Formats: sequence, structure tokens, C-alpha cells
Amino acid sequence: MEALENLAQRLEEKRPQLEAPGKDGIFVSEQPDSSWVTSTVYKLDDMIAGIRRMVENEVDGLRFFVGENTSEQELAYGRVNLAAFLAQAMQESIRYDVCDENNWDMIDGGYPIANSCGQLGQSYQDYDESPYRCQVDPDMTFTASTNAKWWGAPPPLVCGPKSKYPTTGYWNPYAACEDGNCNAYEGQLGGALVDTTTPNMAGRTDVEGCCWWGRGAIQLTGISNYGILNHFMGKGSGIYDDIDFCTDPQAVCSSTEHPELKWISGLFYWLRSVQTFNSGGFNYMESLKEYVDQGIHSSAKGPFIQKVSCVVNRGRPDCPDLHGGPQRAQNFDLILDVLLLD
Repeated sequence: MEALENLAQRLEEKRPQLEAPGKDGIFVSEQPDSSWVTSTVYKLDDMIAGIRRMVENEVDGLRFFVGENTSEQELAYGRVNLAAFLAQAMQESIRYDVCDENNWDMIDGGYPIANSCGQLGQSYQDYDESPYRCQVDPDMTFTASTNAKWWGAPPPLVCGPKSKYPTTGYWNPYAACEDGNCNAYEGQLGGALVDTTTPNMAGRTDVEGCCWWGRGAIQLTGISNYGILNHFMGKGSGIYDDIDFCTDPQAVCSSTEHPELKWISGLFYWLRSVQTFNSGGFNYMESLKEYVDQGIHSSAKGPFIQKVSCVVNRGRPDCPDLHGGPQRAQNFDLILDVLLLD
């Protein structure tokens, strides 16, 4: 565990840079006025606590990689692994200061409330490919803990039975705040709910059984992923025995006893889907070590983080449609300078 302690010490030493407000910070979020402030959702102490959990406990036979020992080369491997992870989290969630998935799939000028069930035509409650999948409870009722705060942004996602939400409308992001109607959520700057029944892209007009939206630093989505997390880290696992992620998926974002869970969901994904990735001619761990061995400012840096970003964003190492590719690469550069340079 010496490599873990070394990393924790390094992160503590770099706290001022990691938490510094401004566009060149790392734990920072973009505001509606385009300024950058220290994140209120993603905090360094919580991330360190999450990393400890994922190093000290074997999860599905895996641990978050921080280096095999305290040699200079191994420590560099571990720091680059963390930098690659953070580069993705900065673009996926930290930038927006949200733990819960935003309602972002616009249809005919509005955001269907039924987007809780899935966006871009997806159905999160039908992600049932794992034997560990959670059972869908039609009476489960939750409201997301966070949502975007730009002008006209939709309110937090919701789920609940048809007896409570028989039909769902849409959010009009162009409505102005008049007559005190900006009270859908704290910090609302515009927009309004329209009660006209409106389907999402998959045709849903209700939110029953739709509590499986993305949550966390790299968002965990669907009944299979929550079930796998619960099997290996939730109730009965010996790690988070007080949490059943199948009956309380919102714990990822709402737990005050375990605020590191918003990081855990992303780290859990990283263990199982990135550190083990070996497909399409790209072996993540081998490529990480090759890149470090060539020197962190070598020409291998660009191709490495591009492939990692594609794996996270598209599930494959080569993708022409990578979302936020330049930002992910810039994030990687910034984090490397903080973690590896004195």
C-alpha cells in the first residue's frame, strides 16, 4: 500500500492547484456566466477516500492501479492512470458540477420529462444483460440530487409510478421567469414545465421504473450496472454493507455518510472497463506503460489519451465522433503537469 500512500501524499501536496478556481483548475465547474469556480459536488478528499476503497479492497478481482511499488517508474504509471481517469471525469461531470445525468435530449424544442427513462432512444431499465441486474420496482420514486444550471436548464430527473405521474410533459427552455414561476429548482434562471403529454425518443410518456439514469463521476447507468456494483460493493459485499444500490440507486449521489460514492461509481467503471480493456488493437495497461516509458511529453501522449477517451465515450479505441475530444486531451495535459511535475 506504499504506492497508495505516496499518491495520497502527492494529491495533498497539490491541493492548492487541484482546487484552484479558474479555467486551469481541475476540481472546477463552469458557471452560467462562463466563469469557473471550485466544484461543490466533486471534492478532493472524497476522491482520495474513493481511491483508498478501490485499492484496499479487491473488487471483482481488480484494484485501482496506483503502481506496483514505489519505484519512480511505477509511481508514474499510477499517476498517469489517475490522470487519464480524471481527464474523462472533468469532461463528463466535474465541468457541469453534477452527479446525476442531466436531461439533455431535446425533441422538437423541448426536453421530455420522460427522458428519465433513457435518452437518445435508450431504455435504461432494459439493460438486463447481467445475472446481477437489479429488479425494476414500479413503485420506486426518486428525484435527482443535481441538475444543470444554465439559463433555461431542465429540472432534476424524476421517476415514480404512474399513480403519481400518469403522464409527463416537457420542459420549455425558452420560457422567461415571470410572475414568480422560476421555482422548479434552486438557482433556476429560465424555462418552464409544459403539461402537454410528450414522449421521449423511445416513446415513453411516463417515468415508472425509470430510476436508473446515470450517476457519478463517470456515470453508472442501467439496471445491470447498478446490480453489478451492488453485487461487488453493496449490501453483503463487506465494503458498503449499509447500502443496497438496487433499492437505492440514488445513494450514489445523495449519501452524506459516503460522499465518495460519486467517485466510486466512476472508479468502479474504470476498473472493469478501462484498466482491463484489450480490444481493437489497444491494450490499455500495456499502452499506458509504453507511453510512460517513452516520456510523458512524448508524441505518444496524443494517441494514448485519444484512444482512452474513445473507450470511455464510445466503447472502442477509435471513434470519429468523440464528444469533447480536445477538452479531454487538454485535461490530461493539465493533470499530468500537476501530478508529475515539481
